[in-house]
Amino acid sequence: MASAGSLDEYARHQLTRPSATPKTVTLGGTSLAGLASDSSGKLWVDAYRANDVNEYAKSQLTSSDPLRPNRRATLSGNSLNMPFGLTFDPGRRLGVGNEGNGQVLEYDEQRAHEVGAPAPKLDI
Repeated sequence: MASAGSLDEYARHQLTRPSATPKTVTLGGTSLAGLASDSSGKLWVDAYRANDVNEYAKSQLTSSDPLRPNRRATLSGNSLNMPFGLTFDPGRRLGVGNEGNGQVLEYDEQRAHEVGAPAPKLDI
C-alpha cells in the first residue's frame, strides 16, 4: 500500500487483523500516486508533484534494516506532467498516465531504465 512518502507491506495473515502493524519502507517525497512492478520484481513509483518516476530494486525493498532506498533510475523531463498511474504491458513496456496533460506515455524496456529524460513514445 502506498501512502504519502512510504509503502506499507502487510503479510497475508495480517490482512484479517484490524490492528496489524505493517513493515514500512520510506521512499521519500509526499505525492506517491502509482505503483507497478516489472517482470524482474523491481518496483516503479510515480511521484506526482515531482514529475518523475523512480525505480527501486527488489533487494532494496526486502531488507530488514530501516529503509530509505536509493533510486536506481529516475524518469523525468518535460513529457511527464503530474504522473498518476503506472503499468507494464506484456511486452515489458512501461506506461505512465499523466493527469496534467491527459497523455499516456510509453517507454520501451531500454528507455525505462535510462536515468534522466529519455524520449517516450506518446500513446494518446
